[in-house]
Amino acid sequence: TSGSFRPVIPETEKGVEPPGVRRVLLCSGKIYWDLLAERAKRAGSNGAEVAIVRVEQLAPLPGTEILDAIAPYPATAELVWVQEEPANQGPWPFVAMNLPLHLGGRQLACISRPPAASPASGSHHTHDVEQRALVERSFTL
Repeated sequence: TSGSFRPVIPETEKGVEPPGVRRVLLCSGKIYWDLLAERAKRAGSNGAEVAIVRVEQLAPLPGTEILDAIAPYPATAELVWVQEEPANQGPWPFVAMNLPLHLGGRQLACISRPPAASPASGSHHTHDVEQRALVERSFTL
């Protein structure tokens, strides 16, 4: 049912045709909305080549559901975890350790802020600049 919790939410947007997907973005939380908005801005360019899969449950990692969500896309499509947090924080360390066990040898990359001691820059302007850069990198094929 539409009101029940789903650990993984596959790509749902029209116009993203699985055979043409070159990159699958995996993410959790509000970064999804930034990625969705960026893809909409890129309509007509490479936006349709990028699928976005939401991983809403991190532990235990729903490996089977993630595999089901990425199954429609070519095996050559790049798999990328995207997060707002620095690479050494947030979900990435856990995802990097656990998700490859389910991927059958497929590589998993990460787009995030660089590793840092603090989860935030402390400057709203710097945060906005960094956020814009990581969202743009998510669509740079």
